[in-house]
Parts: sequence; C-alpha cells; structure tokens
Amino acid sequence: MTVLLSYDQQNKKEWQEFGHELAHHLRHCGQQLNMHPLFRQLQEYQATYFAYHFCVPTFMLQQLIGISVKQIMNLFNVEYEFAVRRLEIYQNNKLGGLIYGQASAY
Repeated sequence: MTVLLSYDQQNKKEWQEFGHELAHHLRHCGQQLNMHPLFRQLQEYQATYFAYHFCVPTFMLQQLIGISVKQIMNLFNVEYEFAVRRLEIYQNNKLGGLIYGQASAY
C-alpha cells in the first residue's frame, strides 16, 4: 500500500487527506484512470465520507455534550470546513435515528 501525501500541507489537511486516501485503499480496487467518470465520482464521494468518520469518529462524538465546531476542530485536529460538515453529518444521522425510531450508530 502506498499513500501519497503532500508535505507542504498543514497537519490538519494532511490528517484529512490521509483518511481520504486510506478509504481508497480499504474500499476500492483498480485504477481510477480507466473508470467511467461517474464511478470515479462515486469513489471520491465514498472516500470523503469515510474520511469524515475516520478523522472524527462517531463513538467519540457521542461522548461529548453540547459539541461545537470549535471543539471538533481542536479535539480532532481538523479544519473548520471539515468540522462543520462532520457535525452536520452527525446531527443529521442523530435526527434521522430519532425520526425513524432507530437506535443506529451514526
């Protein structure tokens, strides 16, 4: 396995990019260059979604009370936009679980 990261990026960006690239290694196979553009777009979406959960794990968010974007940024060493999106995903999944009466992990 080879994960290529750019060394000129900040630590936060490197951490997020590592999660994204790790997803490609764990979930995908083959060369993206030979794939249909829509399938490549799907894989990129999946890798980004994985990175949100890898860099900011749900089980850790569940232990925090009154979580804020700033807390996520500081605790998990991620950028502002990343923290905002991860909090949105967490809250949407939590709300969806309440609406549908599911006790699922988000």
